[in-house]
Amino acid sequence: QDLEPAKLLEDCPLLRSVVLVAGFPVGGEELSITEGVVSRIEGQSYSHSQRYLLAVTVDAAINEGNSGGPVFNDSGGLVGIAFQALQGAENTGHIIPPPVIKHFIKGVTTLSGPDEYKGYPADGIKMQQLTNSCLRSYYNLSDSIRGVLVTDVFYNNTCHGILQKNDILTHVDGRSVANNGTVAYGKYGRVDVSIIFTLFQCGENINLKIIR
Repeated sequence: QDLEPAKLLEDCPLLRSVVLVAGFPVGGEELSITEGVVSRIEGQSYSHSQRYLLAVTVDAAINEGNSGGPVFNDSGGLVGIAFQALQGAENTGHIIPPPVIKHFIKGVTTLSGPDEYKGYPADGIKMQQLTNSCLRSYYNLSDSIRGVLVTDVFYNNTCHGILQKNDILTHVDGRSVANNGTVAYGKYGRVDVSIIFTLFQCGENINLKIIR
């Protein structure tokens, strides 16, 4: 009573912005709060699902017992949920960012219901970078053409029947694909092109531009 819920940010926190990780890690019974900054925003393999999704790396301590706990900015806004730390590294933890959280909430509450939740789509293709000059020459690609080479399309997956082996994927959702397989992600830098597919709901349309 008389408590206001924390407001979830619209998007990821900015690089080098302050974050506060709250939770009850092993070794104590009182609320623990650790402070750090956002050091990286990119795709990461989630430890429980093994899905490759957008994640935020922070240098605030995240230990066993922090998983599922909130991560705030210095204004009290909710910037994510703590869920894993990199073993063998110091102060390298990962949090689930707002786009991934909102995708889940929308999928469960408005699109399908908890018993029919379809999860996050994958691109369903194998890609090869086009940074090698010999490979680019083989496909007659000028220096002005940027993108990645499609080397395989998985059966009955997102791009099955749409993309073909040896297609050059140049744009995804209006974003230009670089030769190293990354796309610009707003003011947060660049992310792997496969991350863009996971931001859509299953069944939604995504615009692709290719050279065939």
